[in-house]
Amino acid sequence: GETIVSRQAETLLLPASTLKLFTTATALDALGADYRFTTGLYEFGTVTGGTLRGDLVIRGSSDPTFGSDAIDGLGNPLTRWAEALARAGVRRIEGRIIGDDDRTEDAPYGEGWDVTHVGTESYAPPAGGIAYADNLIAMRIEGGSTPTITSSPAGFATVRRDLSAQTGRSRLTIERALGSDDYRFSGSVPSSYRGTLRLPVANPTRYAIHAFAARLAEAGIDVSQATLWDVDDLEQKPSYEGASPVLVAVSPSLANIVAHTNRESDNLYAEHLLRAVTEAGSAE
Repeated sequence: GETIVSRQAETLLLPASTLKLFTTATALDALGADYRFTTGLYEFGTVTGGTLRGDLVIRGSSDPTFGSDAIDGLGNPLTRWAEALARAGVRRIEGRIIGDDDRTEDAPYGEGWDVTHVGTESYAPPAGGIAYADNLIAMRIEGGSTPTITSSPAGFATVRRDLSAQTGRSRLTIERALGSDDYRFSGSVPSSYRGTLRLPVANPTRYAIHAFAARLAEAGIDVSQATLWDVDDLEQKPSYEGASPVLVAVSPSLANIVAHTNRESDNLYAEHLLRAVTEAGSAE
């Protein structure tokens, strides 16, 4: 019982990422090491002559691995779903593509995150009932005499560019207003530079359904008459009583998810595990 050495024993310190050990241990205890998240695609409507007249709904489960490349071998579930619908004979969608993120509350950021982090840092994307591709959008920068920036999936983000090329040292500044997917690039990049940045999005749900529409188009399905909706913007939300998903994406086991979360100190994964242990999906 004798204290041998003591240093700042009465000083309160932020636990920082060591808190992930308690978050992940709680998730393992509450859900079990074999637990897997499931994200379902629901089809409400009829398919006639290859045209779906009705809704496609992605019902999220707060799965942080959905479309993520943080764990090897997962692949892209939206691509698989789009190709499966095409093989089933769907050629056109006349209806709504809806993202249902109601598994968790709409509180995208952990308590205490600084505004300078959540704006453009890839380690601080927002959390939610639907996460896709780590909630990060890819921005491809090509140097040359006039640098160009291409976002993927195309058309989701607004990209404002005020860039010049330099042969020597360069300085690139990236800005994004919180709550928007409006990105501004200014400064300079080397004329020989070729690279991709991944930046956080404002609304993970809209990001996911936009990406799904892009994958459907790539699979040869006409989505020009489809509208994209966050479930929160609907007057009447989908009813799943008696309904079963037509396609399902299943996550790796929780044991594997926890191993990645702690090894890489993945903030998005940790935030999702925190919400997953509660029935209401509430960090509070």
